[in-house]
Amino acid sequence: MFLKKIFLLLFLVSAFQLSSQNVIIKGKAKSFEGEKVKLNVYSNQISYREKTIAMAVVDKESNFILKANISEIVFANIRISNFNGAIYLEPVRIYEIIFPPKDSLVKETESIENSILPQEVYISIMNNDSTELNYQIQKFNILYNNFMAENKSRFIYFTPKNKSFVDTLKKRIKYTFGNPKSKYLSAYIEYRVAGLEQMNSLMSRKKLANKYFTGRPVLNENIEYMYFFNQFFVKYFSNFTTSGKYEEILNEINMNKSYTGMVRVLSFDSLLLINDTLKELILLKGLYEAYNDPVFEKKSVVEVIKALAKQSIIKKNTEVAKDFISALEKLAPGTKAPEFSLYNVNKKLIELDDFEGKYVYIGFWTTWSVPSLQEIQMFSDLQKELKDTVEFIGICADKKSENFESYVKKQKFDWNALYYGNQPEVIENYSVIGFPTFILIDRQGRIMESNVKKPSEGFHDYIHTIIEKEKQKKKEEDKLKKNPKNNIYH
Repeated sequence: MFLKKIFLLLFLVSAFQLSSQNVIIKGKAKSFEGEKVKLNVYSNQISYREKTIAMAVVDKESNFILKANISEIVFANIRISNFNGAIYLEPVRIYEIIFPPKDSLVKETESIENSILPQEVYISIMNNDSTELNYQIQKFNILYNNFMAENKSRFIYFTPKNKSFVDTLKKRIKYTFGNPKSKYLSAYIEYRVAGLEQMNSLMSRKKLANKYFTGRPVLNENIEYMYFFNQFFVKYFSNFTTSGKYEEILNEINMNKSYTGMVRVLSFDSLLLINDTLKELILLKGLYEAYNDPVFEKKSVVEVIKALAKQSIIKKNTEVAKDFISALEKLAPGTKAPEFSLYNVNKKLIELDDFEGKYVYIGFWTTWSVPSLQEIQMFSDLQKELKDTVEFIGICADKKSENFESYVKKQKFDWNALYYGNQPEVIENYSVIGFPTFILIDRQGRIMESNVKKPSEGFHDYIHTIIEKEKQKKKEEDKLKKNPKNNIYH
């Protein structure tokens, strides 16, 4: 009896472990020993913002193990150094993979090695078979790409209503795959073809919506479904300019900040006579695009997204909304600037907090980016003129610290040149996706503006205007203190 209880306990523990970490990736990555391995997925497939769900380190024998929990099939990336390998993960599976060694990859140039954007590589899955999802998707992609190559001229110069072109592709797919058992694969194929039908103008927009959206489930995790969704509903709010409803959209967002008001306006679109889940996701996409449209007020757009996140009863949509809020407010004006503690060329630790009370102008740069070097060369003159008010910091993101040290020592910079090496997450914390990138922080350590003007774009005049306004405001405040009777609120 006692042994039975022990067996039951062990069974329950192992079952719990399997459910809590139901995907295991056993990998080999020669020549990457000691480097971090990240398993990344998209937090949503509108912004395509990545999040890390598992992490490991390649050991001395070139091995690593990643463990994660997923509830459905997801598209993921395994990232080592600056190389990305795509993989489709199914719940409750063990994958044995080989990450290509560095010497088998395209020879790294300095720019590739240090680039923010990773180089795509092919991962070998050793324990898959002809029925496994990655094998099947690769097989379809080869068929599709070969077909497009064969019909290159027709692909570039589409003949309107050229139905035979797509019908031929459909026959090849049917002959090769029949009716796929995998729902993910079936949808993957269907919505890839849907995109081709849309480009080839085979049917009206309304017919496409009825065929591919009406009465169909929303497939948030299917990469081809979401690609078609994003293309079909791109710049969605602008569709209302001809109907006269665009002004109402502007009013509901900029003035009323109303989620329910937006739902009311969008209900006039006959294409949206579909399920509420999709309707709300379309609204979210429109709001995300509106954030970077100058006719919409950024704060108002975020308020509408917050209202949606609070009022929606559709879990996946609330998750997307919350992710949007997190991304859009991350470096919003007035938010606390991400802290950092980085070393200069003399190995002295410099912290952001050291400069409280001054404006801080941060430039992210690399020695291999010519535009970066051209911009930071202007720091010295700016520093001399504005040193009492503005602190200039350049954070170098070169992969090799010796490149940073050599360049800085040669240039003899008189401003804070720092190296990101001991805190590489500073690049992600400040949402840097290219070099150079500049950020302005106010006297209280809050973001004043992300992607602020570069030195060559007139930062000198821009910061002078801010300082002069600040001086004028202080004069008025001092005047009111001396003559309180002039204060209408006194």
